[in-house]
Amino acid sequence: MIANLLTNALKYSAEDSPVVVRLKRRENAVELEVIDRGIGIAPDSIKKLFDRYYRTAAGKANASGLGLGLYIVRLTVEGYGGRIGVFSEVGKGSTFRVRFPAHA
Repeated sequence: MIANLLTNALKYSAEDSPVVVRLKRRENAVELEVIDRGIGIAPDSIKKLFDRYYRTAAGKANASGLGLGLYIVRLTVEGYGGRIGVFSEVGKGSTFRVRFPAHA
């Protein structure tokens, strides 16, 4: 899951662009963020981004792939009782946030 998020962040960012990984404890949850300053994702694509075989038009133009990575990430996260979301702006980058319940 983490490898896929990092690979995507690097794949869709300029070579010299930083990718930031944050791990935080929030209330009763653990939160992981992968932040890039890449090509970003159009608002109409965000709803479908975690669907099987879905690839954005910009994604298809910039890199190869099958459209399974984020689908598998979503299934994995949900299988552990977590949630995944993305905040993005075209041309400015994306933040993928994964949140898992914290257990004692």
